[in-house]
Amino acid sequence: MERRLRGLLDQAKVGRFADYLELLDHDPQQLRRFRGFLTINVSELFRSPDRFAELRNAILPRLLEARPTLRMWSAGCSYGAEAYSLALLLADLAPDPNHYLLATDVDETMLGRARAGRFSERDLQHVPASMRERWFRPNGGAVDEVRAKITFKRHDLLTEAFEGNFDLIVCRNVMMYFSAAAKARIASLLYHALGAGGYLFTGSTEAMAQLPAVGFTRESVGFYRREGSHARS
Repeated sequence: MERRLRGLLDQAKVGRFADYLELLDHDPQQLRRFRGFLTINVSELFRSPDRFAELRNAILPRLLEARPTLRMWSAGCSYGAEAYSLALLLADLAPDPNHYLLATDVDETMLGRARAGRFSERDLQHVPASMRERWFRPNGGAVDEVRAKITFKRHDLLTEAFEGNFDLIVCRNVMMYFSAAAKARIASLLYHALGAGGYLFTGSTEAMAQLPAVGFTRESVGFYRREGSHARS
């Protein structure tokens, strides 16, 4: 890590980490470059197909039975693969123009890609043929009807206020970047951003003691629930 960081220092023409930190405080372009260096924007639609199968076959029907119009948030959405996955599932299970699907990320470059909605063959490898034929062009671009279902916003999980009353929050392979103290704070904020009976969907390998500690109940691999009856005014 130090060796790679020194490459950034060389590019920025500074000799010490303290000087580089000061540069990051005052140069937004250098800060964007640093964030891009630290974060790994690797994803695909329906990544971990077995987890998305559970979401489609169990979690979403349970939510839709109690509340036909859902509020969903893809937090740390990167270039949008998971947000589009959610949009496709909703279009398949319960098409409703009043669903609210929010997708946020701290990286404006990734948000630009997400808004464009263009994906590679690898990104689309787990998309069922019927969905792909209906919702994507031959070049991998999502049709306008799908893109319009998603509200994209820049948002910093560490510093900015959360929206609330969500039925489902997808935050996968994001909190692994945070310190233990930051994880605890974000876990609490995510808990309170969910309505009673709502679900948090995390990465399959993210075993986080902070989630049960703030009140989440683990339902299965990657799925945590905020207790209470699922009702929203």
